[in-house]
Amino acid sequence: MTMNSESRTPMERLEKERERRQKENFEILVAQLDHRHITYRVKAAESLGNTGDRRAVPHLIGSINPDGEPEYLYVAMLSLGKLGSAEAVPVLIPYLESDDKWVRLGAVKALGMLRDDSATLPLLRLLNDKKWDVRASAAESFSLMGCTEAIEFIVPMLSDEDSRVRESARKVLNVLERLEKV
Repeated sequence: MTMNSESRTPMERLEKERERRQKENFEILVAQLDHRHITYRVKAAESLGNTGDRRAVPHLIGSINPDGEPEYLYVAMLSLGKLGSAEAVPVLIPYLESDDKWVRLGAVKALGMLRDDSATLPLLRLLNDKKWDVRASAAESFSLMGCTEAIEFIVPMLSDEDSRVRESARKVLNVLERLEKV
């Protein structure tokens, strides 16, 4: 006997419909990554990151390019970080050198979320970035990565001119020093 839609339980029908809608929504979001209006692209990138669906990774990677709007790049990079795909690391590292603060910040935060050791050296340079939030986020990335080797580079940040960087450095050092004791 084959199972048709009438013989399914209401819960099975509901689950089947949910799966169909998820697939349809995923395809819509991917298509919107190429929309001419930035608002649609930003919302699509953000939504794809929030789905947790790793099928979005190649689409997000493909949408990141040096000519992209900083606002979009920032959100797309964070989404890649949320999705946790190591294949995004080599794509993100060059953006640490961007002239735009938001692009650097997106790359820093995403690399921290990805916790890939190959990002350690490139991130070290950003502990001295001209923008306080990039410096603080670089330190926080080392905390997320559990990179106790960065302690000696973060200690000088306790004397940073910006109190927000000093506070971030204190928090990061607390985490890393606890990890070092384990």
